[in-house]
Amino acid sequence: MNLEELQTLWKELDEKIQHQELLHQEEIKRILTTHKESTLEKLIRIERTGLIFLIACAVFFSIAWTQNPYFGMLNGIVVSLFLLTGIAFQFRFCRMLRNIEQEKNLERQLIEIVRYKRNTNLSYLIGYAGVFAFIILFMVQFGSLKNLMILTGVTGIALTVDFYLYHYIRDKVKSFIQASKELSQFNS
Repeated sequence: MNLEELQTLWKELDEKIQHQELLHQEEIKRILTTHKESTLEKLIRIERTGLIFLIACAVFFSIAWTQNPYFGMLNGIVVSLFLLTGIAFQFRFCRMLRNIEQEKNLERQLIEIVRYKRNTNLSYLIGYAGVFAFIILFMVQFGSLKNLMILTGVTGIALTVDFYLYHYIRDKVKSFIQASKELSQFNS
């Protein structure tokens, strides 16, 4: 083999390696984009499920409130406000996630997902304050041992589910942010 043949083979090998590196980078971008989109879809599904759940609770509550005259006006107003606030928050979260999904700028997406996380944390604080107020009102009006046991059980189950749901959402947001940051590094 002469020098020209070696240089030609070396150049072909170098081009082949560069082409494979480009394909590898494109594959990584595709995987990160797919991961980010799937994480966002899971968050949207969680928020929609929460919205449907709260609407169903509001319907059941309105039926129970109209059927039971002993429930009390103050309890009814507190629960109604609590449910309407929850529905408004869930609707807003669904809308925020849709806006994040439609946004093409990665930096803007990161800003919006951090705003979404901050708003979900705020909704948890408001929600717990509302639940605490409802429990106090309920126990003042219907303070029997049986009602206390039922309320304690339901509250315990709800808090356990809420704890796992909060951590699931937090992990999905972290995953979304990490995938977005890695994509922005590839794009720069």
